Formats: sequence, C-alpha cells, structure tokens
Amino acid sequence: MQDEKVVGLLFYWELPSCLFVEHLAVAEQCRGLGVGTAALKWLQEQGKLLILEIEPPQDAPSRRRLAFYQAAGFVLLPYEHVQLPFHADTPSVPMRLLSWPCAAAASDVECLENSLRHTIMRYTDSVTN
Repeated sequence: MQDEKVVGLLFYWELPSCLFVEHLAVAEQCRGLGVGTAALKWLQEQGKLLILEIEPPQDAPSRRRLAFYQAAGFVLLPYEHVQLPFHADTPSVPMRLLSWPCAAAASDVECLENSLRHTIMRYTDSVTN
C-alpha cells in the first residue's frame, strides 16, 4: 500500500524448508519505483531460503523479470520444474526456479515439489494424484 492505494501484491507460502513466493506483482504505473525491490527486501529479512518460479526467459518481459530477480541476489537453478495446473482441464506450464540467498540444494527443491503437490495444490480444482 502507498497513500492508501494498492501498488502491488505479494503472495507466498511458508513451507518447512523455505518461503515459496507464488506471486509478486506491481501495478504498472508503479513499476520502476522500488515497490518490487522493497517487497523482496522484506522477504529476505525473514531469514529463510526463498524460492520462486518464473517463465523461461524467452522474450523481453521474461528476460527483464529474470534480470530483476538476479539483481536482487537470486540464483537461477538448474532443476526442471513445471507449474502444476490450477484447473483440471489445463496443462502444466514449464517454469524456471530461482532461490535466494544461494542456490537451493536438490533436497530443498524436492521439499518444495512435495509441498506443491500435497499441500498447495489442495486449494485448486486440479487433480493432483
């Protein structure tokens, strides 16, 4: 919030091994003003491993998004990852994982994937078994 107006949205899950940042969005008119950076700084101050997913950097907006996170100290991970469908009739989406303050271990990613399948996806209408 800024001057009683919503300038962004941050949604994350507190999981046993990390905070999983599901969504960070900044209102278009507020981009470039430090809103996203401030949100990430607040998350980093929580003192836990942060993991988030982004679209593969294949076009200018997705490359800018990757550069934004890398400038904040996030590391692009080598693990394969898909965003599971939120609706039963939609496909999974290939994504890339990033972590902070360092490259997440395979065991951290495995814990995240397990939490995604068995906890987070319970709040969707998708079949996850």
